[in-house]
Amino acid sequence: MTDEQMIGGLFQREESALAALQCKYRQYVSAIARKITGSHEAAEEVCGDVWLRIWQSIPPNRPENLRLYIARLARNRSLTVLESENTQKRSAVCVQLDELGECLPDTLSHVEPEQLALRQLMADFVRSLPREKRLIFVRRYWYGDTVEELAQRIGCKPARITGILYRTRQSLRKLLEQEGIDL
Repeated sequence: MTDEQMIGGLFQREESALAALQCKYRQYVSAIARKITGSHEAAEEVCGDVWLRIWQSIPPNRPENLRLYIARLARNRSLTVLESENTQKRSAVCVQLDELGECLPDTLSHVEPEQLALRQLMADFVRSLPREKRLIFVRRYWYGDTVEELAQRIGCKPARITGILYRTRQSLRKLLEQEGIDL
């Protein structure tokens, strides 16, 4: 079953469409959740929540890219689970979010016109990066890869990855400041 067929089935409230979606994307969602939460049990909880959220949100939503829609749901739910489980301890994901927090405003959770503009600006920024830098940036701040994992993936030393991430964040910060976004 194609993604479009699954979306159509969800619009018709066919449970078989949800089952096909779960079969196709179970490992993908589980991998995202395990990477962020660091726990198999938490990943299972996230998976269940993601399927429920998909069932509740399609319709009315009709995602253009089902894989990215699912990834966003999995990531957001994983971060929520991680936050609730780790209120007293600092995780690697918290460190990653702190790194990005240096160059992003505090109000990303509100969807107001200026926030939509910020999202578009961020998307344009990421698209403008050279392929390797984009891969490093997205793998670090979306998928939660460690610097060591990125170095192994790219085939370089961790210090190079750290430098690329630092310079990319500085470029993002400069862009946001030029656009008049208060940090």
